[in-house]
Amino acid sequence: MTARAWGTSILACVLAVVATVLVAPATATASGTPRAQFWDEPNFQGHKLDKDVSFDVPGGQQQDVADLSREGLSCWFCEGNWDNRIVSLSTTGGGQEPVNLIIWNSVGMPRNDGYCVFIPKGVEISNLYSKIPLRNRGGEVIEGILGPTISSFVVTTRENPDLPPECFVYAGA
Repeated sequence: MTARAWGTSILACVLAVVATVLVAPATATASGTPRAQFWDEPNFQGHKLDKDVSFDVPGGQQQDVADLSREGLSCWFCEGNWDNRIVSLSTTGGGQEPVNLIIWNSVGMPRNDGYCVFIPKGVEISNLYSKIPLRNRGGEVIEGILGPTISSFVVTTRENPDLPPECFVYAGA
């Protein structure tokens, strides 16, 4: 085999490997892990934050994010953090398992100041600047604007998480 033929064979092998990698379907690394998703623009646009459950609790799994000012944006050239930045969200799992979500407008958990909102599994809210139907403990439905005021949250698989008495429940369809 000549040197030219040898080089052509190696090049063909390299191109075949590259083509296989580019064409092969990608799989999620956390496949099946329950997940909530957040965006900093309406309609699920802009920077995105994915939060998977990470530890076991009685009755399920969850992830506590007590201070969104400590969550940086997910690109090396981006400045800022996620505190008071979330404008759209999803509890559908984004192709993974759905979750329940509890959001607060204050930092730290548990807390007695500010307000919280429970958002059940399978909900997508495309614009938190819009009026969102919320139910209080008395069963009355009110409309509230939530965005962007989220400073902390809990992502959980628990069906009946412990909620503070002042916590609202998302009442949308």
